[in-house]
Amino acid sequence: MIEAPAILLLAWLAGRRNGGASPPKRNGNGNRGGIAPAGEVYDEGVFPRAVPKGGEVPIKQTGGADIRAWRKTRFDACIDFLMNDDRALNAITTLFDHHVIERGDIEMDSVALSVVTHWDIETASGSHEFNFNLGGIGAVPGEQHFISTDVGDPTKRVAFCAYDSLQEGIADYFGVLSYERYVSALAPLLMLPVDPSWFSELGWDGWYQLKDAGHPNALDAVEAEQAWAARRVLVATDAGVAANL
Repeated sequence: MIEAPAILLLAWLAGRRNGGASPPKRNGNGNRGGIAPAGEVYDEGVFPRAVPKGGEVPIKQTGGADIRAWRKTRFDACIDFLMNDDRALNAITTLFDHHVIERGDIEMDSVALSVVTHWDIETASGSHEFNFNLGGIGAVPGEQHFISTDVGDPTKRVAFCAYDSLQEGIADYFGVLSYERYVSALAPLLMLPVDPSWFSELGWDGWYQLKDAGHPNALDAVEAEQAWAARRVLVATDAGVAANL
């Protein structure tokens, strides 16, 4: 069920449609990655996309081997983006202006911790972070990308967005998260970041597989929320912040 803030944000998105843009496409069975059919469009989100235009680039491991250092640097970079990057400041101001969220209600440290926990799960604590792609974001034609294997089918070669910097990868993650498809996760994340419901909403919306959504070998929504909450404690410890942020 979409809560009130998400309904407001969805209505705002509906009012500003202008032909759309092409966000990452996950295929019908929920697997990560893949290139969307040419010409397929989605409605633009409040956070702008940041993936470079271009073609295939070499795959490059950008996560490193030190889990604690990876969690700390990603947390700090996420905080910096949310508090200092004009793209984030403008997006959040827009949400304030349209009364989706109330001024002063966003706890940036808590939002960053929740988001980095998602990245931690997606990238296996940084060991599978390639080309600064933090969320397993698939590419569409015309976007800079690298080729790797699909999570659900190791024999399948798919394209993932490739970024030139960590800041670019963070910005594009929020750009994708703010598309209409994931709006039911974005609003709870910003309003109640410590609540795991935003993470299960991502599963319902197709960011990852849920047993409840027809994938028998996956976690159900409750299990996914529990796994996210447990991982959040570990990320908080390594990031040097309180887990109850």
